[in-house]
Amino acid sequence: MQQASHYWQQADALDKAGDHAAARDAYAAVLAGDADHAAAWLRLGRLERIADHYRQAVDCALRAADAVRNRQAWRNLSFVTLRLLELDQRQRATELIRQADWQQPAVLQQAAVLAQHLYLAGEYQVSLALIELANRHVGAHHLLSYERGNALRAVGDMDGASLAYEQAIDLRPVHALAHWALASHRPAHSLQRIERLRQALAGTPESSEDSAYLQYALFKEYDAAGAHEPAWTALEAGAAIKHNRLIRDPDLEARNCERLRQLALPATDEARHTNDHALTPIFIVGMPRTGTTVLERILDNHPGVVSAGELNDFNSAVSMAADHFFIGGLLQRDWQVLETVDWQRVGELYLQRIAPWSKAARFVVDKHPANFFNAAWIARALPHAKILCLLKEPMDACFSNLKELFAGDAYSYSYDQRSLAQHYRQVRTLAGHWQQRMPSRFKCVGYNELVREPATMAADIARFCGIEYDPGSVRIERNHSPTATASNSQVRTAIHDASIDAWKSYAQPLRPLQTALAGD
Repeated sequence: MQQASHYWQQADALDKAGDHAAARDAYAAVLAGDADHAAAWLRLGRLERIADHYRQAVDCALRAADAVRNRQAWRNLSFVTLRLLELDQRQRATELIRQADWQQPAVLQQAAVLAQHLYLAGEYQVSLALIELANRHVGAHHLLSYERGNALRAVGDMDGASLAYEQAIDLRPVHALAHWALASHRPAHSLQRIERLRQALAGTPESSEDSAYLQYALFKEYDAAGAHEPAWTALEAGAAIKHNRLIRDPDLEARNCERLRQLALPATDEARHTNDHALTPIFIVGMPRTGTTVLERILDNHPGVVSAGELNDFNSAVSMAADHFFIGGLLQRDWQVLETVDWQRVGELYLQRIAPWSKAARFVVDKHPANFFNAAWIARALPHAKILCLLKEPMDACFSNLKELFAGDAYSYSYDQRSLAQHYRQVRTLAGHWQQRMPSRFKCVGYNELVREPATMAADIARFCGIEYDPGSVRIERNHSPTATASNSQVRTAIHDASIDAWKSYAQPLRPLQTALAGD
């Protein structure tokens, strides 16, 4: 034990000094003497990530999970489940939380974080069960109420979600995420919540992430009430905070889009017949907030089709095949590592990852918008897959992105009007290129046509995908399956076209966007 402590102190000192190679050896020495040292596995896994060793990083995370379970080291539970989720090991993260002793104080103290991890893994009912238990044992807490609201919203309990968010705000009036979630879920359509949002802002550091959430909440409340001038002021302030906090490399994105356009595509566009495959993926891609969830719900209404939600599984399959942390075509820096990737192996790994959904249906929908930038590689890896790209009109698409606050650093282009215009033009160029080059695999779907003529469009999309069309599929309000996307409150209602031309209420302050979209 004394020797293990010595190695740990040595590894920690080397790690802090930035000597990663020596630190890796020292952590390995710790684990040689104690294979169930969860913290050492986590530290070693972080170093493997820095070294861009994807497979070893995954192995370390799985070994850390085994260590927590074997030793019942529940104090490390949420750290390990977070690492598992970061590496897209959703099933293992869920299993580990289920295996934990929920009565233990160390688990109850982490209940809100663990409930969030279950939510992120799509285990909404398990998340709710943990929250209920924690409420009984430790009492009400604003984080538990907030996570309860998220889970209830995902499963379609709209009233329950509203009450949970209100409870979170009552328990902590400056809880920015709860204010934003409530405004996104059900704005008041009046100015009744404005004063408490202003009070929350007064108690929040300027230019902080929480301040951005509160500004976006103010925008949504003002916008729903038709007060467009103060709504824009709030949106502009929130977007500026996010824009200034995020690091974006527009030149890298432009170069990558050109690289993607020049990628060699499969020699033939003829997609393999879906009857040759027990499991057929359907990718729904495009810019976020452009109708992707509406199309997902339509497809999910068909017999033989199931939606798996927004998956990172294609990136994970590429990462495993390449032993490289692949984050998608838009942000890829090391293109050389992709030149030797076995794309057939990527396809096999992807199908293995989505296989659990094949028990319910043969067609599995993967609705991650960012897979748009993986389209050429998807065509190589999965010759029988279909790719549906949602396209909104330019101003509608860009405004729908601008007025959405995305988690973390996702979609960093979306907080600046000129960046939005650049990104939109790149998407339209690539979409047109891929539809021209792969017409039997890649299909552009106009949002306006989809919501104004849903039956006609849905039938055409079904034919393209090789699905027998069900006329009832357009009744998305009858689809009660869980969804955790940004539009999960809106898609519980019938298809409508209310968002078309929504930007016109803000035409004057959006003139820089119009000008940029019209530019060369």
